[in-house]
Amino acid sequence: MEIRIDNFIKIYERSFIENWDLPALSNYVSRKTLTYGDMATVIARIHLFYESAGIRQGAKIAICGKDSPEWVLLYIATVTYGAVVVPILSEFNPVDITHIVNHSGAELLFVSSNIWEHMEPERLLKVKGVMGLEDRDILYEKRGEELSRSLHMLKRKFRKLYPSGYRSQDIRYADRDNSEVVEINYTSGTTGFSKGVMLTGENLALEYMKLSSRGTARVQRTAPFDIIGRIWFLYIFSRIRGTHITRFGFTSDNAFRSMRGEGVLQSSVTCDPTARGVSMSNAQP
Repeated sequence: MEIRIDNFIKIYERSFIENWDLPALSNYVSRKTLTYGDMATVIARIHLFYESAGIRQGAKIAICGKDSPEWVLLYIATVTYGAVVVPILSEFNPVDITHIVNHSGAELLFVSSNIWEHMEPERLLKVKGVMGLEDRDILYEKRGEELSRSLHMLKRKFRKLYPSGYRSQDIRYADRDNSEVVEINYTSGTTGFSKGVMLTGENLALEYMKLSSRGTARVQRTAPFDIIGRIWFLYIFSRIRGTHITRFGFTSDNAFRSMRGEGVLQSSVTCDPTARGVSMSNAQP
């Protein structure tokens, strides 16, 4: 598929349409696989929830937790809705997480339950509410907001909007200029300071082009591996190019040989989410 960098968000739109029936993301342990169509359908539900909850284009949505299919879906859903995603490292302490959510002006926070249990809701100044990263249930809702009602009505609204089911021709992502900010990245070096790195659609599109020009034979990180560093490869490059990712939790040569024998690694990208000196590679039989 030929990729044009005329509009970063529209690249996602074309990719989901053109790769609708292809496998997108697999969990080797659970043996569950999401196709691009499956992912697009979940993203459409998230978009409808954002709309029902009064989230507008340009609003900030924070995500805090370790990488997972749910993380991937929320990241892409937020960007393609036209909102600004604020990824937060799960290793940050609750005080720093609260500071980042407040400073960014995030209207929603998606967070893992084990992180949320150590946070203080009353210190979150601007959010409409907090939702679980894994199940997208309401963890906290400010008085006067109607997130719970929007979530309760979501299935009924979705069926009414798409009575024949959600299809590739239904995909219509936000039309935002590449100069607009799509992500605010608070790295470990900025913890405690009141400034994040703002990334535009053009910034992310150029990063994709760099990865594409390398051929992605092998990408390695020698620094401590964090969720922000995975975005470029897993969430941007793979979704745009129609790549199939298999996620697993071990790195031994025997494990690789076993999965090759089962055909898991052929024509797919694999990643080990537990390693600190992490590599990602195009697997060849």
